[in-house]
Amino acid sequence: ETLDDNLSISRTFDVTVTPVNDSPTVEAVSDVTFAEDSPGVVQNLTVTAGPFEREQGVNVIAESNNPDILVDVTLGTGILPGLENRSFWNVGYGNPVLDGEFYFAGQYAGQPELWRTDGDTSEMLLSEAVGTLISPNSVAVTGSRITYVVSADHAPSTLKSYDPTTGVSSVLVENFDPIITSGYNHGSINGKRVFGVNAGGLLVTDGTTAGTGILPGLEDRVFWQVGYGNPVLDDEFYFAGQHAGQAELWRTDGETTEMLLSEAVGTFISTHSVAVTGSRITYVVSADHAPSTLKSYDPTAGISSVLVEDFDPVITSGYNHGSINGKRVFALNAGSLLVTDGTTVMGGWEVSVTATEDYYGTGTVTLDVQDCGDDGLFETLDDNLSISRTFDVTVTPVNDPPTLGAIADVTIHQDAAAQTVELGGITAGGGEVQPLRVTITSNSNPTLIPSPAVNYISDSTTGSIAFTPAGDESGMSTMMVTVEDGGLDEDLSTVEDNATFSREFTVWVNAPPTVDSLPSQPLLGLGAGMQSVVLTGITAGGGEEQLVQVTASSSSEAIIGAPAVSYSAAETIATLQYAPTGNALGDVTLTVTVTDAGFDGDFATTEDNGVFERQIVLHVDAAPWSNLRFHQGERQVWDVDDSGEADLRDALMLVNLVNRFPEYDAIGLPTVPTDLNQDGMLDALPGRGLFPDVNGDGRTSLADPLAIVNKIHQLTSVQELAGEGEGRSADYIAVQRLNSERAGEDESEIPSAMAAALTVGSTQASIVQARFLLEQPSVASTASGSWQEDRRRDAFVRLWPEWSQAASGRLRDHDLADFKVDLLLGLLSEEELLEFRKANGGR
Repeated sequence: ETLDDNLSISRTFDVTVTPVNDSPTVEAVSDVTFAEDSPGVVQNLTVTAGPFEREQGVNVIAESNNPDILVDVTLGTGILPGLENRSFWNVGYGNPVLDGEFYFAGQYAGQPELWRTDGDTSEMLLSEAVGTLISPNSVAVTGSRITYVVSADHAPSTLKSYDPTTGVSSVLVENFDPIITSGYNHGSINGKRVFGVNAGGLLVTDGTTAGTGILPGLEDRVFWQVGYGNPVLDDEFYFAGQHAGQAELWRTDGETTEMLLSEAVGTFISTHSVAVTGSRITYVVSADHAPSTLKSYDPTAGISSVLVEDFDPVITSGYNHGSINGKRVFALNAGSLLVTDGTTVMGGWEVSVTATEDYYGTGTVTLDVQDCGDDGLFETLDDNLSISRTFDVTVTPVNDPPTLGAIADVTIHQDAAAQTVELGGITAGGGEVQPLRVTITSNSNPTLIPSPAVNYISDSTTGSIAFTPAGDESGMSTMMVTVEDGGLDEDLSTVEDNATFSREFTVWVNAPPTVDSLPSQPLLGLGAGMQSVVLTGITAGGGEEQLVQVTASSSSEAIIGAPAVSYSAAETIATLQYAPTGNALGDVTLTVTVTDAGFDGDFATTEDNGVFERQIVLHVDAAPWSNLRFHQGERQVWDVDDSGEADLRDALMLVNLVNRFPEYDAIGLPTVPTDLNQDGMLDALPGRGLFPDVNGDGRTSLADPLAIVNKIHQLTSVQELAGEGEGRSADYIAVQRLNSERAGEDESEIPSAMAAALTVGSTQASIVQARFLLEQPSVASTASGSWQEDRRRDAFVRLWPEWSQAASGRLRDHDLADFKVDLLLGLLSEEELLEFRKANGGR
């Protein structure tokens, strides 16, 4: 203690503490469990290179002992494209987002720049003068503008405003002098920007004009850089202050304020650290010569808790951090990202675990964490250290739904036969082996498709559905086919764990379109002109409302050219036109085809179109007024009324026609079908018409009935009937001379007789009787109204006087061939017939 007489001498020596590489660290990782075919699990890893070895890099490798359990390790980093060669400081202060664009400042080649991005692409908006800079944290959304501060060394700052609409920047305040030049102590309230200025008070601007004001209740406290990240949660603005050596956390709604908590004396809430993170408020508490602490405040509970001890971000004073999907991200000196949602902390390293499709089971994942040693190189393994962690993975089974291949819709025609729809792709799903059941669980139109049946044997991948559409029904029915598996217990009866899968298909039953039968058409000569036929009853059929087409075709266009149809959509009638070519004779079949467009309304998709046809046979003849019917190789031209037999009735009809219409002899018959005898119907219609040209000369003269008489004379005999065949009476024909002594015979012997009276001279009379079957009224008798119930037709024929004067003796049978018939008096009334019979011996 008595230093006066003490002597001393000094020696020095050096102390070297050699570095030792500490092992990296990784916190324990929990075992994980997830369901089959789920997205899997992501675990966040807390990894360091070891105590106080923040400069070393760390690498993490993960391996799985089960090839069906997949593992991956990632470190979340990224650079906004196009900005790699520029410097950006404290990007994101106040979260300056306007109309979906994020605004920020950078520096390049000595010039400050203002940028914006939508997160995918970026655009430089403007640059300021060389030697200036856009001050850190000054870029902010202010009303509909972007405000920023331009600074330069030894020169006043300028507050400027950028208009995104016009792309023009303008000066708001010259010689701008805020409290903190580097950080710009400002925030956002109701779309306005608030600055604390050295002159005292707050400068408020909406981006267009400026003003002043003091937030009430805060006059005696100091607040630094209020508003970083614009920390507003549930309409409350959070900020930190300092008072009497203590750090405080505050909030305000813009009118009133509330102090939430205070930290220990000697600490402070670090500049810019107050931030909204999920549903919490995060902030950093710092103290001189002591580690920082990341803390979280719960506004609902009013409690603050520690998230991270020894918190060590890259930039202690500014906390270069931002917001991603409600989470706060910090860059750490340890070389990774620390992410927190305000409740838990997640490291920058993540390990994700998934499984292959349809796999369930267990496995183990090993994590190998390696540092790069004191030399900072991963390639030099000698000084690298590593540590391993393992965790178990369990993938629980899930009953995958069964499968069923797509079922094509079916289109069939009305009254179709039994149908079969094939089913395929039937499995229990997910590679499972379970009993299966296939059913039809719905049928929208059972009237159309009654009782469809499923044919399926369990475990087969195929099956079928059988059905028969109901007769005379059309429309559509949608059926649902369901495959059900037996579940994880492989028991179909325990339905609670069974899975199902269904598909629908539609059956379309298309009714055929309609068109009425075509009216009978007349015989046509070579020179007949264009013929028109009205087609009726045209519909899509079955009450359906589908597009319809009407077409026609000729079986021989050499005889009848291509027919034409005039038809308007949705009409029920159309017009068919056709004409002989004049180049050939023969029979032609005209086919009228009605086609609907099907349920898809598209004629081009022919598989679902309905088709219906009508046909008619046309006859083109050189002598169209001659009966074309053949019997035993001979054309029956003598059958004028097309009754199936030739008799005197045919001759007498022609006599009457010539006398009524002499022009058919003088000029000739018309070249087109005509109502020759004016009975209201066209003649030359097969089966009911009038064919008056017996000899085929194109005229009707007395030569035609005489040809009939000659034919009858050839075919008959007085003594016995001639052989059977066309041209003879369907019953029989007998030509007799009847005298008065036959008057007593019963007239019932000839119940369907035609009587023709022939006068020879002035006294002698004979009756020519022709027996015949009369199936229907004749054209003439129907028109005159004289058809009698007893079906008797009577006519009177008088011989020429020249012949009668020369005649003597009895009339011979063969003399009928020489008669000249000059007059048919017509159908006689009962009174006229009675008078005639009285004058001729009662017959």
